[in-house]
Amino acid sequence: MKLKEALSLYLLVDRAPQTRQTYEKFLRRFVAAIGPERQLDSITPQDIADYVQDMQQRTTKYENHPYHPPIVNAPLSKTTIHNNVKMIKGFFAWCVDRGYLSETPADFLVNKRPVRPLGQGKACTDEELELLLAAARFKPRDLALLTLLAESGCRAGEAAGLRLGDLELERMSAIV
Repeated sequence: MKLKEALSLYLLVDRAPQTRQTYEKFLRRFVAAIGPERQLDSITPQDIADYVQDMQQRTTKYENHPYHPPIVNAPLSKTTIHNNVKMIKGFFAWCVDRGYLSETPADFLVNKRPVRPLGQGKACTDEELELLLAAARFKPRDLALLTLLAESGCRAGEAAGLRLGDLELERMSAIV
């Protein structure tokens, strides 16, 4: 089986639309770099290591990105590389699960989640949250949304996808 054929089958797996788009965008770039016509079982750990090294040495980001400037002269973030390596490992593990490969060439990859120093994560500080809640106090919808995000750990994309049928107001719960 060719690498591009395996990818086409992998992209048929039922996932959330945004997840599918992310996987497709990155994995198509990966497959193009490795060689779409190559036989799946000819992909070596060295091929993958070279691709990961290339990501680590890139000096531009946001190429063809729908929500960011066309190109920024900066290296890929450690989180981006971590997420991309995770997709590579997941793809090859899926190929093994389906019997397309006897073993994954990506098994050697060590992929520890990058740790951000305390206070430099994506979450806002307690003081910032208090300011946001105060600003939303006269807008019940905004206040409810901020409270949901702060108290539940729900992601913004998950909250944005909520519909009235997903809410159980009496139980103060939502299905995301």
